[in-house]
Amino acid sequence: MSTITHRSYMGTMNFGQMLAHEARLNGLHRLFKTHYNVPEPSLVLQPYLFLGNCISAHDVHRLSRLGIHYILNVAKRDVELCPYYSKDMRVLTIDLRDDDRENIICIFDQAFAFIDEARRANSRVLVHCSHGQSRSPAIVIAYLMRTYHVPLEQCLTHVVKARPCVIPNDGF
Repeated sequence: MSTITHRSYMGTMNFGQMLAHEARLNGLHRLFKTHYNVPEPSLVLQPYLFLGNCISAHDVHRLSRLGIHYILNVAKRDVELCPYYSKDMRVLTIDLRDDDRENIICIFDQAFAFIDEARRANSRVLVHCSHGQSRSPAIVIAYLMRTYHVPLEQCLTHVVKARPCVIPNDGF
């Protein structure tokens, strides 16, 4: 019987070890999704930039209480717009899939312009996707990097500190 092996940063693993490792990773992923799915929008940058999920984007009372009047939805296929937004709510929806092959860079200019519009209007903006873990954090991290000329690691650390459930897609 032949043995299937795989070389990785952890050395050589046989097939059984690979399955056990994958099960541990899947368990960690479930832990993140279950225990860190934060419905409250997370304030990433005082006073105007919030990060959240579809639950926070649909809670019109919470949005009003927080003074959020701009919504950037980067999960068009996954999340429908809330039918209860007030007339003064500005919403931009950008179709972005949580997929390694998605070209996220092509939407940066449009997304960043919308966030900057909210900032110039002295308003607050919520950037969200389905779970607030991958697509929307990737947009916020890229925005911080470009706007404030801060390295990736520093921006990622800052965003994870504000919202611990953040796990951007490796392709982003």
